[in-house]
Amino acid sequence: MRLLSSRLHGVLDYIVGVLLIVAPRVFGFSDTGAAAQVPVLLGVATIVYSLLTRYPLGLLHVIPFRAHLTLDFISGAFLLGVLEIVAVMTTRRGDEEVPAATRGRSSPAH
Repeated sequence: MRLLSSRLHGVLDYIVGVLLIVAPRVFGFSDTGAAAQVPVLLGVATIVYSLLTRYPLGLLHVIPFRAHLTLDFISGAFLLGVLEIVAVMTTRRGDEEVPAATRGRSSPAH
């Protein structure tokens, strides 16, 4: 079942590519290593392989559309994996959220 035309898919590819490139600046993590570099690299890669795809908005028509869809899937899975890793690495853990003055005290009875 095809929900999108290949032309609309192409438009979305270029939009997503640009959004990935600017996301680190827009969301304020432009200088935090992988969190900034991965979206930019994926955005550039998306635009490059879109330009090379055999579909209405491709420029050189080298990559078959099915291969393009596989690259989309891999890029999406990679981005989600990296986002999850960044979330885990930047999330506070248990006792870090408890103010120092209340550590070690038992909870009041309800």
